[in-house]
This record gives sequence, C-alpha cells and structure tokens, in this order.
Amino acid sequence: MQEIFSREALSEPEYMGCLAAFVASFSGHIAQARNFLARLEGKQKGAFFAWEIALDQARYGALIVLERWKDLNERFSQSIDGLPGSLPSGESSARAEQACQDLAGWNERLDAAERYDPVLMECYGAALLNLLDGLAQEQQAARSAHARFDQTADTSSKPLTELKVLNVLGSGTSPELSDSGMFHQTRQAFLNDLSRR
Repeated sequence: MQEIFSREALSEPEYMGCLAAFVASFSGHIAQARNFLARLEGKQKGAFFAWEIALDQARYGALIVLERWKDLNERFSQSIDGLPGSLPSGESSARAEQACQDLAGWNERLDAAERYDPVLMECYGAALLNLLDGLAQEQQAARSAHARFDQTADTSSKPLTELKVLNVLGSGTSPELSDSGMFHQTRQAFLNDLSRR
C-alpha cells in the first residue's frame, strides 16, 4: 500500500477510486472463496490440495483487503470525512473491523474442522454473503462512483500517457488528471496495493 499511503490526503476522485478498488477486490475474494467451498464440500482435508490452497488464498486475501481498507479509512480520516459523497471513515472502518472479526472466526472454525463438512461449508458460504451485505453502503457508493466517473470518460484501459490531462494550475509544470482519470488511476493503484501480500 505504499503508493496510496505515501500521499498526504485523498481527493474525492482518489477516495472513490480506492473505494471502488476495495469493493471489487473484496467481492472477488468472496466469490472465489465461495467457489472453492462448493468444490471442497464433503471432501477430506488434504485430498484436493490445489483447491485448498486456492480457498486459503481467497479467504485470507479477503482478510488482508478488509484490513487495508480499515487502515486507509483510519490513515485518511480527516480528508475523507471532508469529501462530498464519501462514507464516514469511522463507520466504514468499523464495518471493515467487524467483517475482519467475523471472517477470522469462520476461518478458525474451518481450520479446526477435520473435513469439509457440508453443513459447515454451507454456513461458511452464508457467512460470506452476510459479510458482503454488511458492506452494502460501500458497494452502493462504489456503484455510484463508477456511474459518475465512467460516464465522463472511459480511461480504465488506457495507459496514463494517453489520459486527457488538465493543467489546473496553469503553470505548465504539474499537469493533473481529470477527475475521471484520477479515479481510474487511483482505483488501479489501490487494486495493485490490495493484491500485494
């Protein structure tokens, strides 16, 4: 998280980019975990090692993403709370912390089990959906951010050098990205930060 955390503050497009990255990354980990839970249901531990590794990467990856989102909200609370359309950083951080605790508890149950019992797997899968439900405000804000910033320009697949730049200061020395460009660039940077273990 060095790239994002090295900044002094976050602007609204930067915060929204981080939020969109968090939601995409966390949702992806949850979907992967649910997929491998279904594949492993009823199986003995150690019998399908590759699937077990994939499940572990997904469920512990989700924990890392939650912790980093919580850290971002705490690190940038002053700038986030002053932004229009942002979620209150303290509340978002608390939801992430609660989700971390819930997920860690389910991970402990699964780790302690002798096999991938169908009832346990079904309950674990339902708990993962509940984690997504608990972050509904973040999901809605991310959808709104995409609707807003994707509408103004589609820069998600363009390299930085091709993005339209605006020289807000007029000095010619420090051109800045448009809000849409800043959103997409920060989203990608935070996705990269979230994928690092």
